[in-house]
Order: sequence, then structure tokens, then C-alpha cells
Amino acid sequence: AGAVLLGGCVHVEDAAVLSGAVIVHPYATVGAYSFVVGQTRLLHDVPPFTLVDGQPDRVRGLNQVGVQRAKLAPHVVAA
Repeated sequence: AGAVLLGGCVHVEDAAVLSGAVIVHPYATVGAYSFVVGQTRLLHDVPPFTLVDGQPDRVRGLNQVGVQRAKLAPHVVAA
């Protein structure tokens, strides 16, 4: 999305989604199939398959839409 700022050495894994005006601090990793809500400032790594929101950033739950789109096996989602 527009106005996403990535600090130096940021690693964004496969199928991760960053909404508008997200700021990612240097050396952070955004996990695979995660979703970061707009206007969030990421100070820490984002675990895979999670939904992250707020200031400060907090994991709010499972990114269910991303998991459904990935068509992952139920045992993988449970893990």
C-alpha cells in the first residue's frame, strides 16, 4: 500500500500484507502471511500468520483471511 516506510535491513516474508502508512523500524522481520493494519508503527518482529495493530504494535490474533487464501492444511494452522 502507499506511504509504507521500511527502515534499513527489513525482511518482509512471503505473502505478508502491509496496509497504508505503516512504519517498520530497522532490522525487523514481518512474518509470512501476516497482516499489519494501517498506521501501525512496528518496533518488533511480526510472527507469521498474525494480525498486528496499534501504537504500540500488538498482535491482535490470527490472520484468518491470509490463512484461508493460503489454503493451508488444518494441522499447519493449529500449530
